[in-house]
Amino acid sequence: MSEGSFRFKVDAAPRIHVKIRSGDITVRASKDGTVAVDLDGSSEVVDETTVEAISDSVTIRTRSHKQRWFSRSMDIDIAAPSGSSVRIHLASGDVNLHVPLKFLEINAASGDVVVGEEVGEAQIKVGSGDVFVAKVDDCSIRTASGGIEVGEAVGIVIVKTASGDIKIRKASGRDVHLTSMSGDITVGLVQGLKIDARVSALSGVFSNEITPSAMEKTSRMSLVIKSFSGDVRLRSPW
Repeated sequence: MSEGSFRFKVDAAPRIHVKIRSGDITVRASKDGTVAVDLDGSSEVVDETTVEAISDSVTIRTRSHKQRWFSRSMDIDIAAPSGSSVRIHLASGDVNLHVPLKFLEINAASGDVVVGEEVGEAQIKVGSGDVFVAKVDDCSIRTASGGIEVGEAVGIVIVKTASGDIKIRKASGRDVHLTSMSGDITVGLVQGLKIDARVSALSGVFSNEITPSAMEKTSRMSLVIKSFSGDVRLRSPW
């Protein structure tokens, strides 16, 4: 095994781009206004990984050798300031983020994703793996196989999965579109919304547990749910 460490002084909101074949990626909060990158993997893959900073853009990239795709693995630990923008592209590996972000893009073929802090905009696409996002303004999350859970969504929400459950614990935005080919869908809706709902559950049970309220409706939500095989449940936030 081999290690590599890098540290860059950046402005308040840098852009970070990671593109590797395989390995776990962790992004945590930096307390000193720098971006710190630690690599941990085989000497071969660490030596072939470029870490560079141009202005306030930090890029971490491993050169591609398709014939050795599955033997190349390297874990990356990144410390970044709050408000950074992060783009991650990888074939296989888990992604864990524990820092508030302005923008997040993840494209992974296989692996779980955990976003433990608030994100302004998230675009997440995973082939096989579960996705959890604690809080987000606007998001587009898609999986082929894997559950999707969002703790709180306050803006536009587009979530699609071919196989897996969808849970939105607290939704208050203007547009919520949820689609599951096979899996249950549960949405927690805040009070004070005028909801224009279109719900389609071809095979499964639909339940509406929302209690009518005399609270003034100050916002409008477009709620579109499509479930081809699975239950659909509307409830209060939890």
